[in-house]
Amino acid sequence: MDSVDVTVALVVNNAAQTLPKVLAHLEQQTYPASRFEVVVIDRGSSDETRELLERHAEGAPMKIRADRADLPSAAAARNTALREGSGRWVLFLDAELLASPKLVESHVRAQDRHGGNGAVVGHVAPHPQAECATRHFAPPGADRFTHNQPLRFLDWRCWNLSVPRAALLDAGGFDESFAVPGLEDIELAWRLERAGLPGTFCENAVAYAWQPLDVDRELARRYAEGFTLWQVLEKTRSDILANRFLGPGARPWTTSELLLAPVYQRVCHAVAVHVGPLDWVCRRMARTAVIQGYRDAKRGRPLRYRVGGGP
Repeated sequence: MDSVDVTVALVVNNAAQTLPKVLAHLEQQTYPASRFEVVVIDRGSSDETRELLERHAEGAPMKIRADRADLPSAAAARNTALREGSGRWVLFLDAELLASPKLVESHVRAQDRHGGNGAVVGHVAPHPQAECATRHFAPPGADRFTHNQPLRFLDWRCWNLSVPRAALLDAGGFDESFAVPGLEDIELAWRLERAGLPGTFCENAVAYAWQPLDVDRELARRYAEGFTLWQVLEKTRSDILANRFLGPGARPWTTSELLLAPVYQRVCHAVAVHVGPLDWVCRRMARTAVIQGYRDAKRGRPLRYRVGGGP
């Protein structure tokens, strides 16, 4: 197997409508196409995702390799990409993000600048041409990062993240025991940091959010994060992680807020996030979904949201 500098890892499921745009942006990278590859793990799509991947692989400037498997979780899919890849670094990219032209190049430069042995967190921004609210990737309570800022493990999300492949293999990859997808990337990041891996933010490694915000899906995703948070906190005992996702006191909605929740949800459907006082409503609903998930997992309750339907 020919080695490359970077393996871009994508996990997809029924992505025939969006994958062409994602791959097209990866084909336009400023980094030499011969020095990076794209490994796509298709989690048993029922649409034309597989056929689309085969067509793109034939004419793409970089190597595209696809593996189709009915894997039980995103963690298992990422582990498959890790095993299939040959790059010195693995760049995990959320399949709903579009790579800026210098994404791969910026990750490589940032890795070289820090000795090639660290976690580089890229920047996720709304696409400049997006005309609607885009998926909100920032976790509750996260601050705006500055270029080259050192970052702790709780900010090493797999949306736009490069890590040395050897470090991932030495750590044993992602924990596949999570019942639902959520914070398995943070749990792995915690192990990597304990092993001595540093993390830094690279503002130039930009990936664009361009899909319309689906509030119902976003709340389900936040709920899943809370559901897995219980398991992650049992393992890490991390106060900073608990504070980030649950907040001081972990206060859920009051009775009056619960009565108004359907109204708040319609508001979130109708407006962009980060807009004046309405930003508070969207952030509050997201944090409450996290708290609900955490409490349900802690009390052994069944899932109240349908989660895990995406990549």
